Amino acid sequence: MWETGIPAIYSPREIITGMKVDYKRHCKLDFGEYAEVHDEPTPTNGMKSRMRPCVALGPTGNLQCTYKFMDINTGMKLKKRSCTCIPMSDLVIGQITR
Repeated sequence: MWETGIPAIYSPREIITGMKVDYKRHCKLDFGEYAEVHDEPTPTNGMKSRMRPCVALGPTGNLQCTYKFMDINTGMKLKKRSCTCIPMSDLVIGQITR
């Protein structure tokens, strides 16, 4: 391919997958950061909550910038694209550590 090796301008991910990392999209949440994840209940006109309290686990690595989250109430792992970051309160810390 290149006679002198791989140029230093390419990341290992870009070399293997061909996908560039966009910092603003792929690195918007840190591990353990608290976020309210936007949920899409069916039907959408009911009284069901549209937000879930979650902790960020990390990006999935796809082009849509989906993130993995842990739901604080159920402990289940979720994959969602949209969320709102909120400062972690003492109440949330208490729920996670119990």
